[in-house]
Amino acid sequence: MGLRPTYPLEVSVIRKASSILALSVLVAGTSAVQAEVAWDVPAGSLTHYDYSHGKTQVNKLGSPTALEGSFQFFPTGMKANSSNASASSASDTASVVLNAVPTRQFSHITASVLGDYSILGVGNINSLGQLRVTNLETSQVLWSNLVFTPTMPVFTQTSAAGVFSANTSIAIPSSWNNINIELDSSLSAFGDNGSTAFIEVKNASIGVETAVIPLPAAIAAAPLALFIAYRARRKMTRQA
Repeated sequence: MGLRPTYPLEVSVIRKASSILALSVLVAGTSAVQAEVAWDVPAGSLTHYDYSHGKTQVNKLGSPTALEGSFQFFPTGMKANSSNASASSASDTASVVLNAVPTRQFSHITASVLGDYSILGVGNINSLGQLRVTNLETSQVLWSNLVFTPTMPVFTQTSAAGVFSANTSIAIPSSWNNINIELDSSLSAFGDNGSTAFIEVKNASIGVETAVIPLPAAIAAAPLALFIAYRARRKMTRQA
């Protein structure tokens, strides 16, 4: 995604933006070797599916509340805070295994992120996210990047503040009944000398939609056929 030239950018800001990207890569590499953290309730049963192996990469997203049809995160550590030309970043991945009950199949998996940001002076903030769904029976992977409002990154040479949100959805093929879901979230902030920049995720969610498994045509037609046969037999009995 290209940068929107909404504001005139100083060379120093562009250089610092490159340093944020390098730092983000370093943080991501470091996170990969840290121990994963299990959710407070890593497994359970809901009406249409069971879940297990709930965990985060570094626990910045925290443990979610499992509801019918969603997992709701209210993190307190998913933030980046920069001042005086010191770059800051944060990233985490939440994942969980879902197994549909015999009469249901997964139809859509969604993800959303909500947070706020502020920049005082010269600086920028950025947020990225991706949703991935893996079929545990075939190892096939579907993925979709979160779409942010406002478009990220946000640059300014004066000040900026507001709320940001992001969403995405993945349509699940039929017969995907055992899946693994991963939600990536990352933040970065840079405030130049004498400036500050801050960004925080306050809510994230994974949505789960299921549908009834369609019955084969022969099975679906069986009750009607039995009813017709019953009516015909009663008619023949009365005529006899």
